[in-house]
Amino acid sequence: MSEVLFFSPQTVMIKPVGSRCNLNCHYCYYLGKQQPGGQPAGKMSKRTLEKMIRQVLVNSPYPVNHFIWHGGEPALAGMDFFKEVLALQKKYCQTGHGFVNMLQSNGTLLDEAWCDFLKENRFLVGLSLDATEKLHNKYRKDYQNQGSYQSVKAALKRLNNVGIEPDLLTTVTMDTALRPEEVYRCLSELKQSWVQFIPIVNFQDHKLTSESVTGKAYGDFLCRILELWLENNGQDFQVQIFSEMRLCLSAMESTVCWMREVCGEVPVVEADGSVYLCDHFVNEKHRLGSLYNQDFKDIWKWPNAFGLQKSNAAGQKCLQCEVFAYCHGGCLKDRISNANGEIENVLCDGLYRFFMEAKQKLKPLVSIDKQL
Repeated sequence: MSEVLFFSPQTVMIKPVGSRCNLNCHYCYYLGKQQPGGQPAGKMSKRTLEKMIRQVLVNSPYPVNHFIWHGGEPALAGMDFFKEVLALQKKYCQTGHGFVNMLQSNGTLLDEAWCDFLKENRFLVGLSLDATEKLHNKYRKDYQNQGSYQSVKAALKRLNNVGIEPDLLTTVTMDTALRPEEVYRCLSELKQSWVQFIPIVNFQDHKLTSESVTGKAYGDFLCRILELWLENNGQDFQVQIFSEMRLCLSAMESTVCWMREVCGEVPVVEADGSVYLCDHFVNEKHRLGSLYNQDFKDIWKWPNAFGLQKSNAAGQKCLQCEVFAYCHGGCLKDRISNANGEIENVLCDGLYRFFMEAKQKLKPLVSIDKQL
């Protein structure tokens, strides 16, 4: 699962095996997605990999370039694939420039050899773990219908043993939203420093699916997590949305896509070399082109019409909202037409409640931030 991305001047998300995964998570928005032409994505070829890395690095005007390796499950590409990645990055990186790699993984394939490799080569790691075993295993099962929680916990321990503290990505389903105390306690016990809460919002026949969180429930959940976090003086772990809100309260722009005025800053390169506008919109309509027909610098332009519609297409209610400056209408994937034909974000009510409460409760911390 992905949600939001930390931006460097240039960040590219790569899907080395497309949507292929060794897990069969019930709520996954990407699992089984096919390439244009109706064929499931295979593993990215060495030819495509070299094209991508060369075109990104040789033409980059930026001192640092971030590569986010995503899926599906990117570890299915194999360790040798990522050894080739590093060799090509070193080959094409301009003098005085650098690169950063991040692996977003479900963790089940990360054995000791993988963890040693990731540590040795300074990979950042994002690990999908849905707090408690019961919540995790309800949706994050393998193809034998077995829960994956214990495998992920074991991978977390192995990563910690080599000195990697991964970012934890915890989805918020309707089940999760009703158990904030339980979720908070479990995450605290894991003793990791960074957590992202990712709302599950899926539609079927223009209605939210049963696992999806409602706006109200998501807002209630975030507000309760904030209360618990403040009661513990923010010492248990950092929460991404709290940190981003503190940036906003400091008159700085958020670093995550769904809270920014213009989104679509992170292009997606699929296994076949196709380039898309956003991880949540890998479809023909949002396909920009192919590395085989154009150079990356010619394919990728930002800002673009897709990103600009985030604020431009927000309805009057949204534009006049007192928390609009914090979310700019929220993520495009969470928008749907209401009964009046107006576009609305299904999480709107909950985000409004959270931002109003966070504005009051986090403001004292902003003064501390400025003193540091």
